[in-house]
Amino acid sequence: MDTDRSRPEQEQTLEALYEQRQWLQVTLSSIGDGVITTDAEGKVTFLNPVAQSLTGWSQDEAAGVPLDTVFKK
Repeated sequence: MDTDRSRPEQEQTLEALYEQRQWLQVTLSSIGDGVITTDAEGKVTFLNPVAQSLTGWSQDEAAGVPLDTVFKK
């Protein structure tokens, strides 16, 4: 494997992933409904401003907390 060639490819991939994540976060933040995302274990990874208002949890407080703790039915 040519490491000189793979390093720039890795950097481009990481940059593209970062840009995509930023775009998705801006999109989810601007939705007028409450949006909560979780990881595969059901722990909160993101709350948009509407979800923060509805749940009373800030993004920082909710990060890593189980969804059923943040979002009560």
